Amino acid sequence: MTKQKTIFYVFSNAEVGGGNKVLLRLINRLDRDRYRPYAVIPEAGPFEQELVSSEIPFTRIDCRGHQMTVPQAALNVVRLLAKRVVQGASLLHSNEYPYPLAARGCAGLRKVCHIHHPGFNSGTLKWMLRVPPDSIITPSAFIRDEVVRCLPSDVDASRVEVIWNPIDTEWFRPHHCQSQLRSALGIDPNCRHICILGTVAPHKGHACFLRMAGRVVGEFPSAQFHIVGDHRERDRPYVETLHDTIGELQLTQNVRLWGRVSDQQARDILAASDLFVLPSEEEGFGLVVAEAQACEVPVLTTNMRPLDEVVDDGQTGFLVTQDDDQEYADRALQLLRNDSVRREMGRKGRAWVEDRFSEGQFVDRVSNVYQKLISI
Repeated sequence: MTKQKTIFYVFSNAEVGGGNKVLLRLINRLDRDRYRPYAVIPEAGPFEQELVSSEIPFTRIDCRGHQMTVPQAALNVVRLLAKRVVQGASLLHSNEYPYPLAARGCAGLRKVCHIHHPGFNSGTLKWMLRVPPDSIITPSAFIRDEVVRCLPSDVDASRVEVIWNPIDTEWFRPHHCQSQLRSALGIDPNCRHICILGTVAPHKGHACFLRMAGRVVGEFPSAQFHIVGDHRERDRPYVETLHDTIGELQLTQNVRLWGRVSDQQARDILAASDLFVLPSEEEGFGLVVAEAQACEVPVLTTNMRPLDEVVDDGQTGFLVTQDDDQEYADRALQLLRNDSVRREMGRKGRAWVEDRFSEGQFVDRVSNVYQKLISI
């Protein structure tokens, strides 16, 4: 019988979203006869409940070394080392930002660094990978190319592998009766509904979303625009400007800001929508874009890497010039005017996701990485 191996998963924060969601989906699908997950989170937060619900043991140790003093970092390395010994860990799988400190606390183990976000320069990567990982996983060819270009000289490019993020197509799926779902959400079943989901932050393009809404209501005056997601405290001024924009564009009857909602409610808002729009300036993968397509909702998003890997332009949605609210409005109106075209695009979107981003493929590929490293 194969001995169960313990894998340390180190998370960047205690929020539910982004890279944390990706690793949680992996952990929930792992072969538990072969692998035992153990989570390390930096602080208390909503993600703790996700771990509890999934029966994943965890501890709180802050591995974000750039945010602490040298003595604090050294103490947390020792704490992680002690926890790793007690738990009998065989492998480290860390999100990018806590990796440097986590790698020191897991000296002697095989290491996987999961880089979810773009925007690194050679100096940052050299600092991050000063303890070279045995494998680097990226969610897109775009991030792989960025990482390879900036790799330190002692890290071989063959260690960098693209493994697309997974979508749970059993969870993200079209509802059998969209009007019934809308009524359950308390929204008008007879209006057009357009949504944006994700952290409310400047780079996500909510301002462009509102300007687009201002143009669309000229033809569809009852259309409803849903902004779903919470904001960080540092982005409070940005949220205040969004409220100002809503007033200036006379959209108070058309726009709803939902704030933080449950995973089920977020999924249901997606499935109840006619269109999903994400005018983002930067993405590492675009998880919610794929989730919308899995719900058979056509997407409008920025024409940039890596979103061109997630959307089949013209078939499952449209890639639009960054921050061009006129083009977003034109594409939105094109689809809102033609129900049959929009629905066919939605069906193609789900088929695209099922073929490209299945959870089974993701788990199998990551498991193969683990197997190779642990057997070395």
